[in-house]
Amino acid sequence: MRHSAFLSGLALVVGLAGSAQAETKLLFSTLFPPSHTLYADVLVPWADAVKEESGGSVEIEFAPSSLAPPPEQLSMVENGIADIAIQYTGLLPNRLTGLTFTEFPGPNYSTEVTSVAIWHVYDEMLRDKMDLRRAKVLSTFSFPKTWFWTINDKTFETLEDFKGARLATVTGNAATAWGAVSDGVVAGPAFRYFEIVSKGIVDAYTTITPIDVPGFNLETYTKSGIDLGDIATTGTFILIISDRKWRSLTEDQRAAIENVSGEAFARRTRVLDEKVAETLARFEAQGMSLSEFSPELQAQLKEKMGFIEEAWIASVSEMDIDGAAVLERFHALEADLSGAAK
Repeated sequence: MRHSAFLSGLALVVGLAGSAQAETKLLFSTLFPPSHTLYADVLVPWADAVKEESGGSVEIEFAPSSLAPPPEQLSMVENGIADIAIQYTGLLPNRLTGLTFTEFPGPNYSTEVTSVAIWHVYDEMLRDKMDLRRAKVLSTFSFPKTWFWTINDKTFETLEDFKGARLATVTGNAATAWGAVSDGVVAGPAFRYFEIVSKGIVDAYTTITPIDVPGFNLETYTKSGIDLGDIATTGTFILIISDRKWRSLTEDQRAAIENVSGEAFARRTRVLDEKVAETLARFEAQGMSLSEFSPELQAQLKEKMGFIEEAWIASVSEMDIDGAAVLERFHALEADLSGAAK
């Protein structure tokens, strides 16, 4: 009887331990609504993969809404308000300048290629250069490349066409870059575009991806879309977890999360490329004109905007980052990866 009681007690202890491990839950606060492709087709499948890879011992729960405004996602995680979040690096230039190298005009092959290239650059060259002592970067990724969208009959075929044009852009590098070719830049957050565009305040808007045109209710007012080609830009995002929470996990749990993060997570952004293709096909079927700036105009615009990249290289040198080497490695990775991606 004593032997039986011992075994029963042991079973109870093991069961409780297993139950406790299964209750490891991580709170994910994201700015993206459940209807957004990134949320539904990237974040949720990744959370499911974490649970499966960890044998059910780690479960990610999504907060019903963001627990902090966009610029404070990183500090929110560092302060323990949420365990996991996504931070757009362009909103924290003082801390994450080294990761804003995707914001300069250049080739952009696909979201998947760019996301994987960012991850490798971060892992190889920037991991020890970032001010992220209280958070761990699980992965990096980008959004699809931005396009140029017109809302009236004004054409943009030469540099002269931009001088008096009214252009809506987001603040930061984009506004500075387009300000070099137009004196009519209207800079502000993307969620303000609807008011500006619907009222005809601008002739065109940019720094918006094809999937965000309907997302911001701009489709009805958009006459044409212009592929920026070799002067396309995008933004860098980091998937982060609280360092304190990370250290509280078991070694097996940390390994499980890492197995499905990093490059594996970055590659999940291929669904954004698929969504872009579907969206552009629908635009064209509905009669929207789609084109591309000529190679000559692209080269002229890139030359005009080149000072942005030069200023970044100078600024990150103060952080012991070789900006020129980072950009060289990034573009080389994109070129190498694009062959397989296409």
